[in-house]
Parts: sequence; structure tokens; C-alpha cells
Amino acid sequence: MITVFLAHSSKDKRFARRLAKDLRDNGITIWIDEAEILVGDSLVEKLEQGIKSTDYLAVILSPASVSSRWVLQEVRSALKQEIEGGFTKVLPILYKPCDVPPFLDSKVWADFSKRGTYQIALSHVLKRLGQTFLGIHRESRGPWPPKIIRLGLSVGLLVEKKREIVFADHLEHAYCLAFKDAIERKVPKRDPIVQPLLRHLVEDGHPEAFELADEDLAELLNELNRRLLNHAFSIGVRGRILHTFHAGHNFDEEFHQETAQYVSSEALERGKAKRRGDLKAIYTRCLTETIRARLLAYDSRNADWCYPLTWLALIIYDENITGVAETLFPEPRRNSKGRRKKK
Repeated sequence: MITVFLAHSSKDKRFARRLAKDLRDNGITIWIDEAEILVGDSLVEKLEQGIKSTDYLAVILSPASVSSRWVLQEVRSALKQEIEGGFTKVLPILYKPCDVPPFLDSKVWADFSKRGTYQIALSHVLKRLGQTFLGIHRESRGPWPPKIIRLGLSVGLLVEKKREIVFADHLEHAYCLAFKDAIERKVPKRDPIVQPLLRHLVEDGHPEAFELADEDLAELLNELNRRLLNHAFSIGVRGRILHTFHAGHNFDEEFHQETAQYVSSEALERGKAKRRGDLKAIYTRCLTETIRARLLAYDSRNADWCYPLTWLALIIYDENITGVAETLFPEPRRNSKGRRKKK
């Protein structure tokens, strides 16, 4: 099991606890000081022991943490292990914009600093840890919280049907269309989609939403975001696109193989006329068509959910596109003068 030491400033404790919980929900073991250090323990010894015994050190970067002597000392200790062992140990987590220390400047960090990008940044961290980002938040699988029901009903995004709380039809429709539009416009995967959509639906159709406290509105939008994602997972399972395991979900092996074969055949067929850069468009189209066909076969009522599921698949498969391109469209070999070698 993967273990992670969470280095952070006490001023960022709220974010650190949320991140720790989400990582635990996806099967990651977390070392965090408040849970591991007891009264009477030697602080220095405990921290050193924690850093050495874990697979990674995730440092939460913020103005508070980069000014903390303790946090920087923890990072330097982990970097020493990384250099001596020749493996990746330190994972930078950008929580708030700050002056990143020079010794971390060359590393790629997970950017949690932009509003509405938490889930995408979390997926990048989990990908680095060798986990799927498709783990479900346990608290979002149970009954709806009463407060969220009240707020959701008041702005029309939730409705009561047969004494059950469900998403309003226009919410599901808008959710699917938003991802369809994002795919067609080739929106970067880091750009927020769901939060701006939900805020627009609330504020555009329900002027009384402006009377909600900012915290209440944020709580409603965050819960709806999680629930919609979980709903997409459930549809993916019924459509035999995803399968469940103890920590969440992953893509079905048969679906994965079918998609890979489809992409390969389409890419090879168009290979002479297409450039390597066009493979991503082929990849996206094949994913969408394969997912939609499975939904039409196994859960036709939710066929339009192929677009949110395609978006999730693209986040996972993006890293594979370069490898596929190199296999299908190898760069021509060149001689010492940089010219292409003749066959």
C-alpha cells in the first residue's frame, strides 16, 4: 500500500485534512503529524521517522509553508533521500500562489490553487501515486444531507420524485452538454467546467440564490459536483465501461481493449494522410463512440452521459497518447547532419 507523508503549515491545516481524507478514501495511507505524534514524543525524531518510512512526501505549498522552517527542513530531508536513492520522493502540492523554493522549482506540481480545479488536481496526484482518480467519496454515497436537500430544492437543481431526492432533468441535460462542448472545443483538462456551470444554473434561473450565504452556495455546489461525478461512475458501471473495486472504480478491461483496438485501426487507416498530432482527435472520437455504444447497449436512457465519461477517460488516457503516437507514427531516422535517412 502506498504511504504519503503530508508536510504542511499549521495555517493550512483545513486543506491538509481534506486532502488527507480524499487520499485515504482512494486507498492511500497518510502520515500527518496530528495523528502520528503523541504527547511526550520527540518532534524531530518522529518527523524523521515518518519521512523515512513513507513512500512519498507531499508538501503543501503556500505563503505560510514556504516561510516555515519545519516544512522546509522536512522537504530537504526527503529530497536528500530522493537524490541518494534515485527515485521520486517529493510531490509539490500548490495550495496557494507563493514563491516556490528554488530546490522545488524544477518539479511539476499539482495545482490546487485555482478555484474549481480540486478534483482534477487530485486526479493528477493519484495518477502519480499509481492509483485511479475514480475513487468515490464515501460521504457522497449515502443519503443526501438535509441542508443540501433544502438548498437544492430551493434553487431547483434537486427535485423530489416518489419520495426520493434526484437531480432535476435540466441539470443532468446541462451537465452532459457542458462536457460535450468542452470536448468539441478542446478545452484544456485543467480548466474548471462543473463549478461554473452549476453556478450559472443556480444564479441564472433563481434570483433568490443571491440571497444564499457564500458558504452555503459553495457547500451546495461542491456536494452537487461530487454527486454528479458519482452518478457518472454508476452509469459507467451499468454500461460496462467501469468496474468497481474496494477503493473506487477503474476502467473495464474489455472496454480498454476494445478502445485500444479501435484507436489503432483508425490511426493506421489514416496514418498516411494524418500527422502525429492528429492522433489525439482520433483518440477522442474513438473513446466517445465506444462509450456511447456501450451505454446504448446496456443503459440507453443515459446515452448522453458518454460525454462526462469521455472526459474522465481522456484525463486517464492522455498520458498514453504519446506512446501510441510513437508506435503508430515513428519519427523518421536522421543521419548525423540531421537529414532523413533514405530507406
